[in-house]
Amino acid sequence: MKNFLFTLLTVVCFVSHGQNALTDEMINKINLAEKQDIFSVAETVKFDGQILKADEIVFAPNSVLELTNLEYPWIIIIADKIKFTAPLKKAIIRRNFDVFAASGVRGSQGANGSNGTRSGRHGTTGGAGESGEKGGAGETKQLPKVYIVTNSVIGQESEQAPDFINLKLIFPGVDGGNGGTGGIGGNGGRGGNGRDGSDGPFDCRSGAGDGGNGGIAGKGGQGGDAGNGGNGSDIIFIGSEQALEVLSYSIIINTGGDGGIKGQPGISGSPGSGGNRGNSSTHCGWGDRGKQGAYPSPKDNGYGKEGAEGEKGKVNKYLISEYSNIAF
Repeated sequence: MKNFLFTLLTVVCFVSHGQNALTDEMINKINLAEKQDIFSVAETVKFDGQILKADEIVFAPNSVLELTNLEYPWIIIIADKIKFTAPLKKAIIRRNFDVFAASGVRGSQGANGSNGTRSGRHGTTGGAGESGEKGGAGETKQLPKVYIVTNSVIGQESEQAPDFINLKLIFPGVDGGNGGTGGIGGNGGRGGNGRDGSDGPFDCRSGAGDGGNGGIAGKGGQGGDAGNGGNGSDIIFIGSEQALEVLSYSIIINTGGDGGIKGQPGISGSPGSGGNRGNSSTHCGWGDRGKQGAYPSPKDNGYGKEGAEGEKGKVNKYLISEYSNIAF
């Protein structure tokens, strides 16, 4: 995981006009959302909903607003006023960091080769074990877009617009899940047994048969492909010219997540054992025992693919005048 806490990038935004940053469905949900008079953020406050709506959202010094439910496609923070009791003191809005992309599962073991039988006097060769199944692919987890919508950003003490706010938005992408390990190869089948020698009245009528060779072991399955790193969250500011000017000083960390680690191949199965030699008789000698089967070459089907790094999220800002149908 990259050390994103040291990747502090000052936001460079542009103001868009007449574009649909908010869909009609989103605006309808905003208007129907329950509104609080004051939502206070002191120390660390967790929020698991999709729309945080209040007349005023107030950030205390060194406070943290953590968005914990990242299954939504978008999350909106909306207030008529966003206040900072001490604008030069740090305030943070961040995502939940307990979320992760799942790793792929281990591949299933390959089927064992069939055991040899006997054909005539001699045992037949055991069947080859099948390759293990490919490991499962690691997951890629994408974060929701985050919208901050407000008419004004002010310092609470003076009720004036601050020249600067020390606001950090921390929404780096989730690292991709690791690829699963490939399945174990199937075992080679055992060689068939040779037939015992058979005497005639005065000599060997049919000599003892040789045991069949053991079957080749199956290859270890290919490792699973790693999941790509998720993209950093897109951050969208919607507000008055005053609010957008102040919010543009925010520091945003929304780099892409690292790709997952490629899955390792599984190990090969075991070669089949050779079949038993046919027994001697009074006039017939012993047969030869079958040879143990071989390991495959190569012993596995290789690693999976590395996951690619996710993309840095976008940052845009839009004038609130484009959304007169929002009810604060």
